[in-house]
Amino acid sequence: MSKSKLTSLIVAKIMKALLKNFATSKKMVINNDIFLSNILGEGDGHAMSSSSASLFKSLTKWSIANNGGKNRRWPQDWINMRVRSLSNYLVEV
Repeated sequence: MSKSKLTSLIVAKIMKALLKNFATSKKMVINNDIFLSNILGEGDGHAMSSSSASLFKSLTKWSIANNGGKNRRWPQDWINMRVRSLSNYLVEV
């Protein structure tokens, strides 16, 4: 894998692609300004560790690492952030 710099734009694209899988409606507009809590939930899984929020976080962290980025500590209130804000935070911290 090349050592290209992972940018917040790339991380935002990854997040939006993942969010489409969790959206309850195909008509839902998923863009950089959507709040993650509009799509994800912390108590919507079949087990404590399989909520849409925990799956999204794990898949995003894996995608960042798999694309040459560093896994950073996520803010506690990340689910209440917008895609743009969280992607900036994860890249620029």
